[in-house]
Amino acid sequence: MSELDRRPAGSRSSSSSSADSDSSSNGAAPPQPVLGGRGLELTRPETESSSSSEEEEEEEKECPSVKLPRVDGGREMVWSHNTDSEREQLSSEEERGGGGVTGGGGRKKKGSASPSTIPPSKYSKISWRMMESMGYKPGQALGRSGVGITEPIAESAQLGRRGLGFTAGGLEREDVKWEDEEVNIHQKVEWLDCSSLPLPEGNELHSWMVEGERKDSVSGETHFTDPHILDNILKNKSMFDSLSQKEFLSARQRSNPYETIRGAFFQNRAAMKMANIDAVTGFMFTNPRKNDGAPLGPLDILYFADICAGPGGFSEYVLWRRKWHAKGFGFTLKDPNSGSDFKLDSFNSPCETFDPHYGVGGYEGDGDITNPANQSEFRDYVMENTEGQGVHFVMADGGISVEGQENIQELLLKQLVLCQYTTVLATLRPGGCCTVKIFDMFTEFSVGLFYLLYRCFRRVALFKPVTSRPANSERYVICQGLREGADSVANYMYVVNEELCRLSGTPRDIIEIVPLSLMKRDDVFSTYMRAFNDSFGFHQVTHLKKIQYFVKNSTLEDIRQADIRKSCLKLWQVPDNPRTTNTGLEKPDQVFTEHWLVCGLSLSPLLPPHLCLPSHLFPSTSFTSYTVIE
Repeated sequence: MSELDRRPAGSRSSSSSSADSDSSSNGAAPPQPVLGGRGLELTRPETESSSSSEEEEEEEKECPSVKLPRVDGGREMVWSHNTDSEREQLSSEEERGGGGVTGGGGRKKKGSASPSTIPPSKYSKISWRMMESMGYKPGQALGRSGVGITEPIAESAQLGRRGLGFTAGGLEREDVKWEDEEVNIHQKVEWLDCSSLPLPEGNELHSWMVEGERKDSVSGETHFTDPHILDNILKNKSMFDSLSQKEFLSARQRSNPYETIRGAFFQNRAAMKMANIDAVTGFMFTNPRKNDGAPLGPLDILYFADICAGPGGFSEYVLWRRKWHAKGFGFTLKDPNSGSDFKLDSFNSPCETFDPHYGVGGYEGDGDITNPANQSEFRDYVMENTEGQGVHFVMADGGISVEGQENIQELLLKQLVLCQYTTVLATLRPGGCCTVKIFDMFTEFSVGLFYLLYRCFRRVALFKPVTSRPANSERYVICQGLREGADSVANYMYVVNEELCRLSGTPRDIIEIVPLSLMKRDDVFSTYMRAFNDSFGFHQVTHLKKIQYFVKNSTLEDIRQADIRKSCLKLWQVPDNPRTTNTGLEKPDQVFTEHWLVCGLSLSPLLPPHLCLPSHLFPSTSFTSYTVIE
């Protein structure tokens, strides 16, 4: 049996130990390990066989190795057991003429390149020597006939369960880079003040509308954004076109640090978007102030409108905050197949004071906001039920699926955004506020819409809540303090929508509603627009690249999600409760009657007629007539 050799690294005995000489001649004893400083060696006693040839001596490696016994007629197999750093050190020793652990300069094989001739490469020198020992020359194939491959077999970059060789729009590239963003839950709204500019007149407004050829791309729309940022947005959006929905959704969910906020205990994410917006604006929606700065009184009803908002997350949040002290008017598309209608039975808040309306036909209407007749019908209904004053605030959250057409989302939704703005101005009372969901703002049409709101309100802002996924183009317009005389702008928008309906299905379109020169001359407005678009675009590209990185690495996950959820809910004053099923009231009419008779009957003389009990709903209850005090 050979002994365990613990000799210092870099030295090797030329003679066998006494234990080696005691080995059995039949070779039954297994090889024993020899521990060196750089590698692990297995040695056998030298034999007097004459089978060693000069060719075999030339094949000996100059690096520390494990030598396994020769098979009859074969060569010794060598296994290197060194780390990368040790191999590099060995390579350096070889270049200096040293023999490494084996000692002495080994004999070079004919045709082997010297260290100075090894071309620069991403491969190590050891790799080059191994390849050259097999006759490899840069740029040429291996094999006797030189018809093999010229490069190493690439590591598989396969995504999902696709067929071999499928590429997914550049997502297999190794140069996808991404740096994590700084998470900041304490957001701030950057307001744009416009109280000094007069409202535009009706005749002037109608002269601003320009008809032209319908656009099919936003490429080149760089009046209010940096061209490089726009190109990056479009390029990074396009990379997801060939991904399956499952892969994209998985990467998006794992990469978004705010993803687990979801809808909290509400029915969907929209409710928490409104909670986010409400909190960063000082709760100006659910706790508004009068023109003199005083809050609403105990008998003041908070009126609001929720348009294009099915299934109703915005309203669910407001009614959770205000309970019975709020009255809502809902207007959304009534389509049983798409599930876009309000789902009052899923509200985790009292919904008895929420009144859905669908335009022409009332509850039997279709709720299509792009229909001018529906807009007029909803406006009349709201004014009739608010004593002609309008609502305190309007929320709009409209959108349609643009899967596969994300780069032209702005063009596809331009009419929807216009109609939301029109309905806001038609139903909002002076001094009121609103928030409207929009998307990209590159074209003159989209920027012109925002300019009109800029002229109608005391101040406006563009805002991206953290509850809105950071890689999409979604953002919100927030407006505060509607000015007197905004009816002329509402009428102008109404006419623009009629023109869009007329041109629908044709190659013509309304491409401009405010002169580009007018918007650019307003330095405050144009500077604000460019700064927001550039900042928004930069962060959007960052998160698009992050999703790409998470697509390539399916085990990655943003571990901050749970902590961020807790911090956000606490900041927005929303309890972290689990969602429960809303069972509703077993007998809502009876409960309402009892509540009114016990708590509110004494106040009836002070309330307006529309808040008194409707006698046709409670025929068995006797009421006393009251005189309304003005």
